Amino acid sequence: MPPKLTVTTSDPESGGNAEADNQKVLLAGLPFTHPQISTFLSRAKAEMSLRPVRFPFLGEYQDCFAGEEFVGWLLENVPEFQKDLDIALVAARELTEREDLLRRLGEFGNKFDNADDAFYQFRPKVL
Repeated sequence: MPPKLTVTTSDPESGGNAEADNQKVLLAGLPFTHPQISTFLSRAKAEMSLRPVRFPFLGEYQDCFAGEEFVGWLLENVPEFQKDLDIALVAARELTEREDLLRRLGEFGNKFDNADDAFYQFRPKVL
């Protein structure tokens, strides 16, 4: 199983874990802390046009987005990626396949595709 990303507050009075907050996760070779990843994924959820998607025989899923839309959002909103498509693609794959933070819908497995017909949801543990 891929490692789970858990985000806690670093405020000692609230019982947070500063050591876990400072651990780095590499996305496309760039270091991010768990809170940084959680923050930009929360922003993506708030700013992207999420919609219901229906799959024959499987039903309707809420709050969905296409892989292509997610990569576009990363390009425009994560300055560390420097608007480099290759970096954004690798980061999206790693967030989906390695970190298990996006859920692929309508397919077996959890492969990331940069396509307008590959749909995803944010996993609840992200936010």
